[in-house]
Amino acid sequence: MPEIFQFKLETKELNRFARILSGLKLQVRNRISRKALEYAATPILKTAKQLARPRAKRRNKKFEELIGKAGTNVFGKTGSIRKALVRKTEMKNGEPLVKVGSLKRAFWSNFVHQGTKPHDIKINRGPFAGRTIRHPGAKANPFLKRALEMNHSEFLVRMKSHIWQGLVKYANSQRRRLEKR
Repeated sequence: MPEIFQFKLETKELNRFARILSGLKLQVRNRISRKALEYAATPILKTAKQLARPRAKRRNKKFEELIGKAGTNVFGKTGSIRKALVRKTEMKNGEPLVKVGSLKRAFWSNFVHQGTKPHDIKINRGPFAGRTIRHPGAKANPFLKRALEMNHSEFLVRMKSHIWQGLVKYANSQRRRLEKR
């Protein structure tokens, strides 16, 4: 995944749950943490998909004619970045890590997120092969960063509630196991 936006959980609010989880088996701790991370990162992913919408494009009339003569759709399918956004959760050195970003098939999402400088584009095929077009650059649209900022408090609330649910579920399973003995 190119340039995935990562964030670590370094909050005082989750320290209490971290202490409780540290007393559990590693496998149980990782299962509870991973499920809580996936549940908590869902609003960030949904917001990122909404914010990834392309901005209105002003196209040059001469450029439109040039593209029309070539007979191809150089702009591709719209919404491909939104469709390629994913979330991954993992535990690194005992610390939860959430990754939100795009798949390799939408590698240009990095260019949308960070923007581009003015550059030349050489046309390799079609009736205009060999010509060079000057691209004016693109303004950055840091949709992943904004999605995290907009949903940070909701992320923490959802994370805490899901960890608590996981702990209750684990405690109930242990109680039932002991009652069978």
